[in-house]
Amino acid sequence: RALPNSDGRWQMPNSRNNTQEPQATMPPHSAAVAVAAPPPPLFASKSEPKNDPIGPRLEYRDNASLVAPVRVDVNAPPEARDASIAEAVRIVCPDLFGPSSPRAAAREVKIDQLGGGLSNHLFVVSTLDDAPAPTVLVRVHGEDDDGGDDGVGGFVDRDFENRVLAHLSHLGLAPAFHGRFLNGRVEEFYRGYRPLTHAEMGDARYAGGVADAMAALHRLAIPGEVLGERRRDG
Repeated sequence: RALPNSDGRWQMPNSRNNTQEPQATMPPHSAAVAVAAPPPPLFASKSEPKNDPIGPRLEYRDNASLVAPVRVDVNAPPEARDASIAEAVRIVCPDLFGPSSPRAAAREVKIDQLGGGLSNHLFVVSTLDDAPAPTVLVRVHGEDDDGGDDGVGGFVDRDFENRVLAHLSHLGLAPAFHGRFLNGRVEEFYRGYRPLTHAEMGDARYAGGVADAMAALHRLAIPGEVLGERRRDG
C-alpha cells in the first residue's frame, strides 16, 4: 500500500504525472483542495533538461555524488539563513536562479518556510521576476540526522537516500533532483497539489493508480552503484 514519507509528502513512483489534485509536497494554504476529476494517465515520458549547449551546465542534476559547498543554519537569523538558501539554489539550479539564467542577470528570490517536515526543515524558493515563477523545494536536514558533511553516520543515511532519489528522478519516477548541498538538497516542488487522504486511497478513482504506481516502484531493478553496501549477492 502507498504511504506518505517522513516529511508528510505523498510519494508515488511517477510523482509528477499521477493525479491532478492530490500528491507531492503540500504547498502553503492548500490543505482544503477538493478532489473532483478522475486522474490522468499514471505514467508519461519525462523530458530531460540536461545541459543545454546554449544554457548553463546542470552538473548537480540527478547527481548525488556532487555536493555544493553551502551549509544552511536554520537557527541563524532569518536574513543569514535565507542568504545561505539562496546561495544553494543559485549554485545547484543555475538555469532557474543563477546569473546565467535565461531571463535575468541577477535573480531576486522569495523564500517561504513550509510546515509539515518531521526530519527536515522545508523551504519553498521562487523568483520575483517571472510569471509563473520558477519554484523549488529546499530540504535542510535536521541537526541530529545528517551525519556530518559526508551525509553518512547520522540517524538517516543521507548519502544513500540521495543516491536513490537521484536515480528515481533520472527515471522520471520522483520529483526532479536538482542537487545537494552540505546539509540538504533542492528538488522539484508541486504547486497546487496535496497528498491523498486515507479515505481517498480507497476511492475507485485513485485506488487502481496507487496500486499500479506502487507495483511499478517495487519492480524496479536498482543498480549496484546506487545500493552501495546494501547490495545483496544473488
